[in-house]
Amino acid sequence: MAFSSSRLVLKAISRTVNNGRQFSSFKSSSRYLLKSSEECQTPRTLSRSMWNLCTGSRRNSTGNRGGDTLGPLACGVTRVSRPSKTCSCGCKGACLHTEADSDLVNFLKEEIEVEQGSLTNVPKVPGFEVTVNDADIKLTRDIEAERITVRFNINHSVEMEGGAEEGQEEAAPEMRSYPDFNVEVSKGGANSLRISCAYQRDDVLDDQEVDAEPDDDELFLIDEVLFAKEGASTDTLEGAYRVGSEVMNGDLYDHLKNYLAERGINKDFCEKLSDLSSAVEHRQYIGFLNQLQGFVKK
Repeated sequence: MAFSSSRLVLKAISRTVNNGRQFSSFKSSSRYLLKSSEECQTPRTLSRSMWNLCTGSRRNSTGNRGGDTLGPLACGVTRVSRPSKTCSCGCKGACLHTEADSDLVNFLKEEIEVEQGSLTNVPKVPGFEVTVNDADIKLTRDIEAERITVRFNINHSVEMEGGAEEGQEEAAPEMRSYPDFNVEVSKGGANSLRISCAYQRDDVLDDQEVDAEPDDDELFLIDEVLFAKEGASTDTLEGAYRVGSEVMNGDLYDHLKNYLAERGINKDFCEKLSDLSSAVEHRQYIGFLNQLQGFVKK
């Protein structure tokens, strides 16, 4: 039965080509092929015959078979050539790898080696438990019935500092992180006290209008104070009332600084917090460079 069906298929093809009426004959041939398929129940033979129709033109151009002019008219499909191979990484054109990509990868390789050469261990902050979550860092400690939580983010906190003093050779500048940080004091109630702090800088001092002159040895200033629900995120505090240091009574400001100092938030703490933030930021930066290198090479 399969052999008879094949002969019927070949007859239909030959008749169509010889008559020269390609489009109308193809319709007749298609109906005949479908009818033969239904009668003979040989889908494999029919599929192979249709494949021969669609590929006849390509075969004719290579000289493997002559007289097959029905292929492109039958299938009506434009063949798309495969993308050219643009690199030697083995992707076979699946990705775009340009000269700029190669230059960037080479630069990142050198940059990673330089940064890793100055990598330091992440220091501890005595008395506090440190939790790092990507760019967010949290420090916690318990003092009797109180829990002290310090939160900060290392993004956009790095500054260039250093340089040689008079009479000394010029030293390479050092990258240091000085993030703003929030101190939360909770006593197990519904609300907690939030004190926002910032490292002391000349531009910050110009904006402050507190009555008491800040000590040169102090590393941080109080920015604002507010009450909020315990554990509430900073994003949900836009509507909370807060008192800024620029309108705060000088005595109140001093008392709040002493309040923080008795809970471990003092000059020594700020120095260690900057060391911690700088070390974590440096590691995150190296991780970013590695991730970027892997992405470009992919």
